[in-house]
Amino acid sequence: MKKLNSWSYEKFALVVLVSFLSALVLNIGHAASLPDLPEHLASPFSNANKLKRDSAVDLQRFFTEKHYDIDTVRQSRQLPDIFVANLPPDINALPVHDKTSLFIRLLLTSVVKVNESILAVRNEIERLIEKKGEGSSLTKNESEWLANIAEDYYCDATDLSELIHRVDILPVDLVLAQAIDESGWGTSHFAREGNALYGQHLGAQSKATYLTTPDGKVKVATYDNLYHSTAGYLHNINTTKTYSQLRGARAAVRAKHGHLSGGELAGALVNYSVRGQHYVKTLRWLMQHYKLDALNDLTFIKSATAELIVFP
Repeated sequence: MKKLNSWSYEKFALVVLVSFLSALVLNIGHAASLPDLPEHLASPFSNANKLKRDSAVDLQRFFTEKHYDIDTVRQSRQLPDIFVANLPPDINALPVHDKTSLFIRLLLTSVVKVNESILAVRNEIERLIEKKGEGSSLTKNESEWLANIAEDYYCDATDLSELIHRVDILPVDLVLAQAIDESGWGTSHFAREGNALYGQHLGAQSKATYLTTPDGKVKVATYDNLYHSTAGYLHNINTTKTYSQLRGARAAVRAKHGHLSGGELAGALVNYSVRGQHYVKTLRWLMQHYKLDALNDLTFIKSATAELIVFP
């Protein structure tokens, strides 16, 4: 075997050191950038430019100034960095066409943003699964992060197949259809007073914030903003036993097509409402009539600063 001279040895040692440091930096980078679940982001728009508006007409005017309309979004497949924290108090005063168009736009960006956050977590879980499959050990930070995600999703941290089964999105068309139906296009008492768009009922022992029905028998979960309302709804879908059928259908559709469709998944929501199959038919009608499937798989236009609209 050929011996290394001193220069070759030093060169070899340098290469090894550089490789080690590169791997270390890569691991540190991953650890520093491990994504968080959307429901844990206390201020998802902390860097956004906050703008106060007083009415639904003001919001319409702002969207027009920013060239934010549904037809443009459908054609470009891109969204502006414009988010709406809560509903305009007078949205129900608008003509029907204006109300429906405004509601879809004001909620759409939050739904896409929540889905992006969930996919970031899902992608990281897949990376860690691949890393373990290659025989590499997870770092302490990675292991702790994975354990925390598993706890949030009521999974055993060692059962990564079940965890990846739960940590997933719902297609935008289905989320919008449910919000439309459950909130009456953002006009219900629970939607206006508590950003409760999805009709999520709480158990008697729940410590979450809520509003009650007039008879006080039903607690409806409330949220600080539309983003967290959407995040809470998706977490409920992803963790509650009632929706295990939906999660199974979602996994099957993803495996078959590589992308998700609200029309294919709506049937698995038969237990979401006491209306059963009629509820499913309503969701499918909403998705078809308002062409909500054309709003799946959108991305954001990169901008210097996001804008957050807030109503009093």
